[in-house]
Amino acid sequence: MRTGDAGFTLPMVLLALALAGAGLAGLGRLASTAVQREKEAELVFRGDQIAQALGRYHAAQQPPQYPATLEDLLVDTRGESVRHHLRRLYPDPFTGRPDWAHVLDEASGRIRGVRSRATVRPLRQAGLPGRDPGRDSVAQWVFEHHPSAPARPRPQ
Repeated sequence: MRTGDAGFTLPMVLLALALAGAGLAGLGRLASTAVQREKEAELVFRGDQIAQALGRYHAAQQPPQYPATLEDLLVDTRGESVRHHLRRLYPDPFTGRPDWAHVLDEASGRIRGVRSRATVRPLRQAGLPGRDPGRDSVAQWVFEHHPSAPARPRPQ
């Protein structure tokens, strides 16, 4: 071993470790962003499914009425036959639990819509048709049935 090489190896190893650490940190940020984008897309899908189910429940009987609980969407026994407006109660992708905050109908006090309870700042700031995306929290994204809009039929 030459004596001139000993002082050069340690700084190179430290530099290589620093570069590897910076690369891994950047990769972690990218992965975190991708996971949040996926959760936001899933929140929109699940929220829309619940809003559509609320519309079907509302239109299923005269006079129209919203459900008292979200579980009423799973098994609707109001008519002659049992109806299932929603196959399962989807969990909120951000909380992992079906703990949706309810948006109540002012006239009846029943559930007209849902929103997430998560206080995560959204990455998505546009492109949410029919609703203000909200810049502070995904909890500002409201998924609700509007009585003036016809309920979309469930695909067979």
